Amino acid sequence: MTIAPITIWGRPPSTNVKKAVWAAEELGVAYNFELSSGIHGRNDEIRAAGNPNGLVPTLVDGDFVLWESNAIVRYLGHKYGSDTAFFPDSPEARASADKWLDWNATFLKAVWDAFYLNVRAKDKYDADKVKASAEAVAKVIGEIVEPVLKKQKYLSGDEFGFGDIALGAAAYLWFGGVPEAERIALPVFDEWYGRISARPAFKKAVAVPW
Repeated sequence: MTIAPITIWGRPPSTNVKKAVWAAEELGVAYNFELSSGIHGRNDEIRAAGNPNGLVPTLVDGDFVLWESNAIVRYLGHKYGSDTAFFPDSPEARASADKWLDWNATFLKAVWDAFYLNVRAKDKYDADKVKASAEAVAKVIGEIVEPVLKKQKYLSGDEFGFGDIALGAAAYLWFGGVPEAERIALPVFDEWYGRISARPAFKKAVAVPW
């Protein structure tokens, strides 16, 4: 689907920005990307565009302005992918996928030290903290995510959908930022990641340099 462009404000390495861009790519939504935030600055321009927080991602679609990454994913699904495999019309199917967008905060809390100390703060590397973080990832994924993925191919159901976006983007912190020797094997999770990371939209939106 190709439509009139929207604008996404953000910086490519941001996991939250990746969610918005990935959703747009999956839906074939044409968009302009405004490089901003972090070292790029332009926070006042983001406020002027309609987001009083001055933060990214910010989406501008005509006169409509939206912030908060999960809200942006849901909006894009509603407007540009409703009643498709990406954003099903069934309330039950949609809610079952939707919960994973918010649950992702649990995974981020678990993975953060392992990622941060390997990528963002190598000078503060602490093997014990990394090990504890990896064990926390193994626990939440093994107890909560893998049982679902043993029954269906994706968090969204039998087909890829918006419910896979949040954890998929965050999983790049684990697979792309934590050395394999420090990760705990999670075979079902690993297979799911292999499927989603092979998608062209993932490669464009998520698998980018830090």
